[in-house]
Amino acid sequence: MIPQQPNTILSPLGYSSDTRNIPATTPAGTNQLSFESGFPLLTSTPIQAGGIPPERQDFNAAFKLLSEFAYYIQSGNHFTWSSQLDYNAGAFVIGSDNAVYFCIQANGATSPNTVQDPTSSTDYWVQIITSSGQINASALSVTLGSFAQLNSLALTDNRLTGILPVANGGTGTKNDFEWKNSYSDTEFNTKIGLSYPFTTQELVTAIINTFNGKLIFCMVAGWRRDENVITDFPGSNLTHRTIINMSDLNQFYLETVDPFNLTTYICNVSGGVAGPWIQIRNADGTLPTNVFANDSIPAAAIQSLATVATSGSYNDLTNKPTIPTNVAPLPIPIIVSGGVGTWRAFGSMVSPDAFLPQGGTWAYVMLTVNADGTIPIGSAIGSNFFASVAEGGSRITGNSTGAKALGFCWRIQ
Repeated sequence: MIPQQPNTILSPLGYSSDTRNIPATTPAGTNQLSFESGFPLLTSTPIQAGGIPPERQDFNAAFKLLSEFAYYIQSGNHFTWSSQLDYNAGAFVIGSDNAVYFCIQANGATSPNTVQDPTSSTDYWVQIITSSGQINASALSVTLGSFAQLNSLALTDNRLTGILPVANGGTGTKNDFEWKNSYSDTEFNTKIGLSYPFTTQELVTAIINTFNGKLIFCMVAGWRRDENVITDFPGSNLTHRTIINMSDLNQFYLETVDPFNLTTYICNVSGGVAGPWIQIRNADGTLPTNVFANDSIPAAAIQSLATVATSGSYNDLTNKPTIPTNVAPLPIPIIVSGGVGTWRAFGSMVSPDAFLPQGGTWAYVMLTVNADGTIPIGSAIGSNFFASVAEGGSRITGNSTGAKALGFCWRIQ
């Protein structure tokens, strides 16, 4: 039989009726209702044989008592823990601190059980909802394991906040992002408590103060260089798309890309101090000469390289190699990844798709471009720019109108 919800009880039965107190046992020779024997045998003995009829007040007392329990439960209430009762695993009670507790081991007043107060007996009880109404996901995950993963999502502070770390019983397959992957400038400025105008250093300080100790990887669209916006932002005064990658409070960076070409700048943050913006890519996709100014290649090795062309023409070469005209595309390399915090460039020179390095989880940005490094005609940069998080070895699919893919990635787990 399928249970059906009964009609609502609007009050306990006989809540204002006259009753007799129900004792633990029936006094000898009486018709008194008791918890031990209910109505005694004397109440069913014929009166001619010395029996005594049951009392109407006892019926009222029994109906009222049972009805009060049904009415209390119907109203959605849970009972307060009592040292006089016994509890089996699976029971729910309200503790003296008004928090909700779940029983994980039998305990109580009857031997061989022992009385265990839920507010202090963590081997017998788990606090699942705090007195302020917040779900205690940390305690749930440690004690109940996979139950707290909740289909790859964990509840904390009444919010969905991503997968719990392994230490707390979660799957640990992704990082603890607590925000979107992308923001408008006004939305992000509000989130970190800044209003225009401000400097790069003020921006960095606000990010650190807002997300202190948390992982950040997201894109902000709309920041630009202007005395009324960000006074020392690099590049043109057109709105940029900026990547924030903070996996370490003491060492992280910002990267921004010009909206209509490949000009890219990076700002390294060390110890809370924003360094200068450095251009790391030209508008045509080539690398600026100053990028290698502090490279570790010995100067002697560079000077020993022979000049093979004086005019930039292939005809300057005296021993011209044969250059094939029909070459099969090179296979996309599988890159062996490093540990968390590893930075890699990736891409494909023969298609708009590319593979992330193997192993772990990677945050990435990728741009699909023409063979000459320009954006495909008729395409807005937004349709060719991709930023997200994926497992190592994943194939990243770009805009099919592009000829090749260029990107950077950072291992975050």
